[in-house]
Amino acid sequence: MNDPTDKDTLVESFAETYGSSSEASSVELVRQYHRVLQYTSKKPNKGSSAVASALDLPRSRIRSWVDSDGRPDAVRGIQCAESRGWLDLTWEGQTLRSLTVLVAWIFSGGSINETYTPSFALSGGERNIVESALDDLGVGWNEFNTNESERATELRPAKEASVLGRLLFTLGAPLGAKNRDTELYLPKYLEEAPEELRLVFARTYIANRATDRSDRPTTPLQLAEKRNSEFRNQLRSFFESLTDENGIRGKAETYRLSAEAADKLALKPVVRPSSETDE
Repeated sequence: MNDPTDKDTLVESFAETYGSSSEASSVELVRQYHRVLQYTSKKPNKGSSAVASALDLPRSRIRSWVDSDGRPDAVRGIQCAESRGWLDLTWEGQTLRSLTVLVAWIFSGGSINETYTPSFALSGGERNIVESALDDLGVGWNEFNTNESERATELRPAKEASVLGRLLFTLGAPLGAKNRDTELYLPKYLEEAPEELRLVFARTYIANRATDRSDRPTTPLQLAEKRNSEFRNQLRSFFESLTDENGIRGKAETYRLSAEAADKLALKPVVRPSSETDE
């Protein structure tokens, strides 16, 4: 997804996340459904057999669309997302900002499972960041694994979890586990996004993954990335594009942010005692 403000492309890509049990793809079913609606709005007395014949569509496919309240799963998802204002995105709008927070959290400390339910682990980041994003999107959140010492506490959407997860995936969030063998790429729309939105992603990611090194004044934040080298290089270049060529130190799985980079990319000031020196 290069441009999430392109609604037609966004909706089509979102629809593609749904499966189809017919010969038609989910996107084709959405188009056919709207053709049927358009036809029946002009000829409301036509039954499913007549509509199928007029539009050259299988009657078995459209019978429930015409004779009852049936509709393709992708249509239901689109209607749900539409009703919450998730598909009318602008670069400066709060909705895309909140979605970007959640996309960054999936990369840095979350996951989307096979049913497209997103989970946001609270092992490192400040929970109010993800709570606020979920609240802004109108879905709220439920807490899981609260009393399990060996598992991180997680927040999941209280409502419309699968629809939200599909939209996050459409925007570029990864599906499934993330490790050194996983092909992982930053969302394409970050390349076109204004700097303020790119900073939202970077600051969320860093808030969730960075380790404080306040005793090392010249490099006060450290990140450890157990990801494939291509993603690590891409992420490093992304951070550098928001700071300067010396803002990121180190090229291995563990790297550090300079004091200047930390000042720009950290969500809160890093305390750096002037009496200490970096190693």
